[in-house]
Amino acid sequence: MNDSVSVVILSYNNQDTIERSLESCSQYFKTYVIDSGSTDKTKEICDNHDVVFLYNKFKSFKEQRNFALTLVDTEFTFFLDSDEKITDLLRSFFDNEFLTLAKEEDVNIFEIFRTEYYNKKEVVFGFGRSNYQMRILRTGCVEYHGDVHEYPACKQNKSSFKIRNSLRIEHNPNRDINSIMDRMISYARLGSLKKIKSGRKVGFWLIMLNFNWQLLRLAWIGRRDGPGGFISAYAEAISRTLTYLYVYDHNNKD
Repeated sequence: MNDSVSVVILSYNNQDTIERSLESCSQYFKTYVIDSGSTDKTKEICDNHDVVFLYNKFKSFKEQRNFALTLVDTEFTFFLDSDEKITDLLRSFFDNEFLTLAKEEDVNIFEIFRTEYYNKKEVVFGFGRSNYQMRILRTGCVEYHGDVHEYPACKQNKSSFKIRNSLRIEHNPNRDINSIMDRMISYARLGSLKKIKSGRKVGFWLIMLNFNWQLLRLAWIGRRDGPGGFISAYAEAISRTLTYLYVYDHNNKD
């Protein structure tokens, strides 16, 4: 068991994916699951693993992550999503190299490369492609900001260090159009709340033109990923336009 790094997983009705995540970490790291009130078998699955399972009422992803940071008692906190897994190579790195690297690099945030998939094929070029994620934090030195797309920030040292990209976490390889659509509405709603709070005004023509512009731009970027790239681009264009629709609807209510 690694005594320098704890893993934190945020969960809500993740019975279809969390087993894979827990199998990659719960035997090797002290693992916390912060649940937002799952009504499926998420807790039952977690109870079969050596984890600390806690309920915390959901306000935002930022609040959930900051709550978790108050619990961790190891030097580093590693945030893992409930549909991700830690690879064997990355686990070995934590056991043999990470602490030495952490002493050499004067940073409080480390970035890990995440492999993204669509229908079990890696997304390399387009929207949602494999890329670095800020996931390993020096406990007590970092907190999360941002209402929709939360991000870690440190007042003392704002820089981060990218761990070599052969050491990865892997996203859900079964990600498909259904999983994309399931998240699309919730993210659009969260995004619209931020714009509404800031007083953003959205007009009819912006909504009409936004979808076509976003689709053309994102589809061109993802063209080399084949059908998966086009589907991801189309879904993201819908999501961004739906965000504007929510704002438009709010601003035009009687």
